[in-house]
Amino acid sequence: FSVLTMEMRWLLVCWTFLFIHSGAAVKRIPIIIDTDIGSDFDDSAALALALQLPHIDIKLVLTSDDNAVGRAKIVAKYLEAVNRTDVPVGVGRITHPWNHWHWLFG
Repeated sequence: FSVLTMEMRWLLVCWTFLFIHSGAAVKRIPIIIDTDIGSDFDDSAALALALQLPHIDIKLVLTSDDNAVGRAKIVAKYLEAVNRTDVPVGVGRITHPWNHWHWLFG
């Protein structure tokens, strides 16, 4: 399994367009999406894109960061709206916003 990080999302988008337009047969790639969805649109767009790609097999969407439970509810509602309740949703590690300050400034 791969964990889809923010940096990997753009790689996934570029890679996808190359293979979709080349017509090459691609094996389905199992992935786990680790997201802090709900803060801005990038995670929502990445999830929507991954759900539409035929060669991506989403095994789990894991939410993390502060309010991981609320973020999991957002993912679950989205998956229900697009009729993809087959994708499990997990609540990951709950962190607090001030933990990032320590990481940024030591």
